[in-house]
Amino acid sequence: MKKTFQISIQGLNFSIASSDDEEHIRDLVKYLNHKMEEIKSKTKTSTTQNLAILSALNIADDFLKLKRQHQGLKQDINNQLERVSYQIDNYINGEVDNSQ
Repeated sequence: MKKTFQISIQGLNFSIASSDDEEHIRDLVKYLNHKMEEIKSKTKTSTTQNLAILSALNIADDFLKLKRQHQGLKQDINNQLERVSYQIDNYINGEVDNSQ
């Protein structure tokens, strides 16, 4: 069930609807405000619109890097599971490989 939340991003107030809990919304707002302040301190950008766009690009970059890392870890786990499954099958079939 969606609830309405009043939030403030860089001093601008918004009303949003979300099915997430209040703590999650609070964490999102805190994260976004922090990102925008971080970018504001590193650039000469003064408009909220430019800060929002640069923040969105930074967050998207972080997200895509984490997504690639996650996919790589999933592939590593799948490869390890295949090796273990192969070793178990060999053990069950009496084809023990003592070199590993």
